[in-house]
Amino acid sequence: ISLSYGYSLYRVGESLTGPAPRSSTTTWDFRWQPLARFQATGNVSHTKGLGQDDGGAGTARVNVQWDVAPTFQISGSYARSDRPRRDPTVELAPGAEILNLRVLTALTRDLRANVGMNWVDPGTSRSVRQVDATLTQRFGG
Repeated sequence: ISLSYGYSLYRVGESLTGPAPRSSTTTWDFRWQPLARFQATGNVSHTKGLGQDDGGAGTARVNVQWDVAPTFQISGSYARSDRPRRDPTVELAPGAEILNLRVLTALTRDLRANVGMNWVDPGTSRSVRQVDATLTQRFGG
């Protein structure tokens, strides 16, 4: 198990010591790998913007990955934010809560399948789901 903490402070202004708008980010990261083929990672962060009225935004994310076999992997993640945001794996609307599930498998030596589901704001009236699947065939070599 590993746990780390980070704090970043950004200032905009003419001097280092005088009054100036500032932005800050606080982050806690963790990693847990109880087995060689299973790991969980995650983070919790809070960011405060440059504006006086910006109360900041908090986010939390957990990722898990299980390599069931050399040719079969299951992964998933859950993210929650104080404000709706975009997730790089979801092409749909931004959401405050995003659940991702993915299965990767080698069907044969040259044929692979990748199937995923993304669920934005599950259990709400804004709920949206995205499902994708890809088959990849390698030729030659």
